[in-house]
Amino acid sequence: MSKYIINHKKKVVHLSSYVCDACRIPYYESDIREDSTDEEHVHLLIHKSYQQCPFCFELSPSVPTPKIRAM
Repeated sequence: MSKYIINHKKKVVHLSSYVCDACRIPYYESDIREDSTDEEHVHLLIHKSYQQCPFCFELSPSVPTPKIRAM
């Protein structure tokens, strides 16, 4: 199972363990969604221009990636 779900269209990273209804993951088209376990890749995306999903990352008791940006 992937640790992160990435929406490339909206440039948002989700924590798969904390996805909730507000994230609207089932509505992501397969061509814009990426599932990943690569933390370095996710760090790079967040550092460049991607945002962390406020629903997933706020629910997480300990977040391995820094909270750089919130939607």
